Amino acid sequence: MYNILKRQYNYFIRGVIRINEEVQRELDLLAQKIRETVSSVQKIILFGSHAYGTPNEDSEFDLCIVVEGVGARKRGVINRINWGIYDVMETPVDFLVYGPEEFLERASRTVTMEHKIALNGRTVPKTHNLLMLHKSCRKLDEESSLILEQCVQLNGYATDIRLSVF
Repeated sequence: MYNILKRQYNYFIRGVIRINEEVQRELDLLAQKIRETVSSVQKIILFGSHAYGTPNEDSEFDLCIVVEGVGARKRGVINRINWGIYDVMETPVDFLVYGPEEFLERASRTVTMEHKIALNGRTVPKTHNLLMLHKSCRKLDEESSLILEQCVQLNGYATDIRLSVF
């Protein structure tokens, strides 16, 4: 009975638990790096002590990473993530990688850790690297102005040809 009440309590206060601002920044950077490393990431779920509001100085980030089409290449995805996050890790990280169907199938069984992750975990929202977006937009602006110049030049040719016919 105690475990059921505790689970319901955690479910209702899940949105109220606040993560330390510095820890949140590190988590966001980590999630961004994972998404840059593996583009087919569908969802990153934080579980464990950080998600449940009970971390201590020895706590690591426990992440469940759902990757589209992971299938037989799971070991390769895990290695890419390990290498991708190595340079940004300050807090130790443990992570599990699943395909979407695999995670849903395992989470549907109430006795599994995946069920607890689905019930009590916190989805790490996607963050955007504004500097990278700004650089991309600037590059698009430059390309757009080049295209505009070429269109004006082509229109000039078309005008010259039409006028010379008359």
